[in-house]
Amino acid sequence: MTKNLYNKILLITLLSSDFFSGIISYLLIFNNLSYNELGEVFNYDTIFIVFLLQCCWSTLFFFANLYNSRATLSRFDEIIRLVPMIYSALVFFIILHIFGLILFDVDYKQVITYGLLLSIFLIVNRFLIHTL
Repeated sequence: MTKNLYNKILLITLLSSDFFSGIISYLLIFNNLSYNELGEVFNYDTIFIVFLLQCCWSTLFFFANLYNSRATLSRFDEIIRLVPMIYSALVFFIILHIFGLILFDVDYKQVITYGLLLSIFLIVNRFLIHTL
């Protein structure tokens, strides 16, 4: 396998893994998953918010060089960069919410729990991807 093909496969795998980790984290924390119908869980507002949130995370991870195969060789270094970035972004969100610049109705405990769950899913997924 050529290095260029490996880098493309790694990028697609990491992006899709991050995307699905974000979806699962969001749905577990912010949605009541006791619904009987999937249509009620996946309404247009939820899809838009999750897609927008994942675009923000992917952009942050891209600028933090977390999709580069050379930069993600060390799993420990990747975790050291990933977790503080997630919580810094969430604290920034909470600060903007406190000052009234973001008008979502959220509970701060849910936001922090979302960050914890997202961090766990991302760490496990990235560890498995880099191990394979």
